[in-house]
Amino acid sequence: MTVPILFLALGDGCLERGVTGARLTMTHSAKQAGYLRAKMMLLGLPYSTGEKTIRGYPAVWAKTRMHPDFLKVYYDLYPGGKKKIRLDHLQSLTDLGWALLFGDDGSLQGHRVVEQLCFYFSNKIVEDGEGLRPAFEQFGGVHIKLQPTRVWRFGLEKLAGMRLMERMRPYLLSLDMGEKTQ
Repeated sequence: MTVPILFLALGDGCLERGVTGARLTMTHSAKQAGYLRAKMMLLGLPYSTGEKTIRGYPAVWAKTRMHPDFLKVYYDLYPGGKKKIRLDHLQSLTDLGWALLFGDDGSLQGHRVVEQLCFYFSNKIVEDGEGLRPAFEQFGGVHIKLQPTRVWRFGLEKLAGMRLMERMRPYLLSLDMGEKTQ
C-alpha cells in the first residue's frame, strides 16, 4: 500500500469487517467519480467499482477486497462497531492525509474571500471536539463548536488555513475533485 488505510477511512471511507479481514468502501456522487478513483488508486490494491442511486441522485462506489491488515485499523477506528475519530488518528496524518480529509469533509468558508478553512464531523463519530483541538492547533488559530445540526465544525483562522492549504496543495491538485472544486 502506498497510503495508510486510515487516511482514507477517516473521511467518507468506511471499513467493513469480515471473517478474514476488513475492506474499504467509499461512495461519492457520480460527478466525483474521478476523485473516487484517484483515492482508491492511492492504496495500490485491486478494487471494484459500480454505480447506484442514492436519494434519487447518481452515485459511484468503490471497494477493496477483504484484507487481513485492515482488521487492526478497523478495531482501532471502530471500537464497539461504530466509527470514532480520536486525537491520535488526526495527529498521525501527513499532508496527504489532511488533503484527503479535506477532500471528504472540508470546505472553504467566506463571502467574497476565503475567511476560514473548515472541517466538519458528525457528533456520532467525534464525541469530544475540544479533545481534537491539538491536532488543528498545530496550524495556528482554530475555532471549534458543535453546530445545531449536531456537527462539529473545526474552523481554522485565515492564516492558519492558508498554511494548511499550502501544505495540502500539491496533493489536492493531483486528485480529481470533481464538483468539490467547481
